[in-house]
Amino acid sequence: MTKAAILTTFMKKSVCPVLLAVFLYTLFFQLAVQYGTVNYMYLFMLCGIPFGIRFMFLLPMFFGNLGTGIAMGCFNVAIGALIGGIILIWKLLVAVWYVPVTVVRLIRT
Repeated sequence: MTKAAILTTFMKKSVCPVLLAVFLYTLFFQLAVQYGTVNYMYLFMLCGIPFGIRFMFLLPMFFGNLGTGIAMGCFNVAIGALIGGIILIWKLLVAVWYVPVTVVRLIRT
């Protein structure tokens, strides 16, 4: 691998996810404050929404009863947000992992 390819991979795998996580944290921080304290579960779910959008409507929606359909829609959004939060944590762990990997690759090249 060339140094340019190594640095491009580093930017994609390490810098971009961290910057996105910081951006989402600053964007949603004020929405997660309740009674002067931060509700970290809400913050976790709000930051996970962009990563979990494709998982939000896995459960079937029942359109026969309006109350059941609305409840299933809310449940789908909550499940998608939780899955997205887990994906965000995974991406941040990969970002931390790629720092020493990049250093080793740059030293070997």
